[in-house]
Amino acid sequence: MPKNFKMADWPKPKTFRRAGQDAFFDPCRKQLVPADPEEDVRQRFVSYLVDELRVPLKMIETEFNLTWFKKGARGRVDVVVLGETDDGCFPLFLAECKASSVAIVDEHVEQALRYDDVLEVVSEVIAVTNGLDTEWYQLGDDGWVRVQQVPDYQGMLASVDLKPMGASKPPARIQPDSIVDEDVEFYRGCGILGVESPVENTDYIINLGGLIYFADTPDFSGDFGSYKHIEAGERYTRFGNAGGGSWPGHYRYFVVEDEGGDAQVVSISLMGQMSVRNDPHWGNVRGTTRLLLAVDSFDKSHISLSLNMDKYVRRVGKNIEIWHDCKLTRGNRGAAKMADVLAFVREHEPELVVGDEVVLGQLPNDRVVEWADARDFVERCIRYALVRDAFREAF
Repeated sequence: MPKNFKMADWPKPKTFRRAGQDAFFDPCRKQLVPADPEEDVRQRFVSYLVDELRVPLKMIETEFNLTWFKKGARGRVDVVVLGETDDGCFPLFLAECKASSVAIVDEHVEQALRYDDVLEVVSEVIAVTNGLDTEWYQLGDDGWVRVQQVPDYQGMLASVDLKPMGASKPPARIQPDSIVDEDVEFYRGCGILGVESPVENTDYIINLGGLIYFADTPDFSGDFGSYKHIEAGERYTRFGNAGGGSWPGHYRYFVVEDEGGDAQVVSISLMGQMSVRNDPHWGNVRGTTRLLLAVDSFDKSHISLSLNMDKYVRRVGKNIEIWHDCKLTRGNRGAAKMADVLAFVREHEPELVVGDEVVLGQLPNDRVVEWADARDFVERCIRYALVRDAFREAF
């Protein structure tokens, strides 16, 4: 049987600096979070789940909002471990974490049980921990009773007569000159390709979309200009923009560190924009394809750039070149003058500027594009997203 959780057995998460305060990178939420004592326990408990109980990281949710599971439910569960069947995911067990300075008392156990009233975890197992003491409870014939040990992830699934699903295989990448109507419909159906993107643009959109969505995680090393590259990965999340819109979906994230030691998380995605006509709120919106650059700032994460791939792409020989005119909106303050934004970028990130444009880079389009081809493009996207945010803060 697995050993019980003691936080001293697991290393403290790596500490970053973000906006003047210490932060941890949560591998479940794929974002920087304030490094408070409770978060220290939570992150070490996640490491315990992965390394000791053999829980796949993708099946762990942290700070799980109960309203995601049941409308009107209140509260956030520190840790929820999921199971998966052909019908979707389900809560397998949950844990409530406290700072190591907080002694576990009955009200903490009752708190976890209230969360279970909503989630009804399938394994009928809950945990409460402060890193020093970890109490496990299991539902039996006489109600919830404390137990000394619990099985690992496979054992919990077996106890409810379930088997873990095998990993799904991503679709094959497509040569740009071999795209057929079925491929176009697939990428539109996935929300990657805008429904009104012209057919002549589908080759480069599907090529870049296949990279972002279906290629392996890039193994970049070294620096991104003045930024040190820390790690990269995938996340499913949502970001809002200055116009009040929301972009939920699949993102590639990149953790970088600036020269002052401040950590940044920049995410990149490609999504089709909704197409509406005469909507009372949105008015008329064309269903174009958007390159999205998003920046994390604890609870104020947002889209830094939504670039129209049907407008800001030109063909250069066998490549495509993605550029931008520095259009920028600042929420209620409205649009900034593009000349002012360009001057700011020219001062702080001069390598991005070519003439009177920002150039995000070229990508091959005579073959399937790979991450090795896109390193310079990713670097320039990161630098442009961050300098745009710097402009918003300065003006």
